[in-house]
Amino acid sequence: MVIIAFSSTPDEFNENIEFLKFISDPVVLIAPPNHPWAARGEIEVEELRKAPLILREASAGTYRVARLGLANLGVNIESLRVILTMGNSESISIAVQQGLGVGFVSRMVVKRIQPGSVAVVQIRGLELSQDIFICQHRLHPMLRVQTAFWDFATNPENPILKNL
Repeated sequence: MVIIAFSSTPDEFNENIEFLKFISDPVVLIAPPNHPWAARGEIEVEELRKAPLILREASAGTYRVARLGLANLGVNIESLRVILTMGNSESISIAVQQGLGVGFVSRMVVKRIQPGSVAVVQIRGLELSQDIFICQHRLHPMLRVQTAFWDFATNPENPILKNL
């Protein structure tokens, strides 16, 4: 049984799950450092149609954020040239580092990989971010250590959270 979890999709659970916003995490487009977009730093959204794209699965928060953001700019994500669907953002960053295409990942993923191994590319008019929630089941009492972790993780003065 899970007592505490993290999720970017609070709408998929029942009313017995308590959700608190943990952080907001930017979602960015990454490209290999030798990609022409890397030197430019910014592209028009229509340019995405030409690129081999690596995405998360449709149920992932990163995918949903990218889908909604692109839709707001008039681009259906399903009309893009998706060459790979991956189960986690780290695998997307590895595929991009290998030059297989471009992809959307969490800014946290970019912070944790080798500096210079990917380039963040802005899409004109597109700012993406996903909220990450910490959650617990209201009907399952927590042990003291679990309560201590919950209190630590949800404390707005927590210096670790300020650095995320």
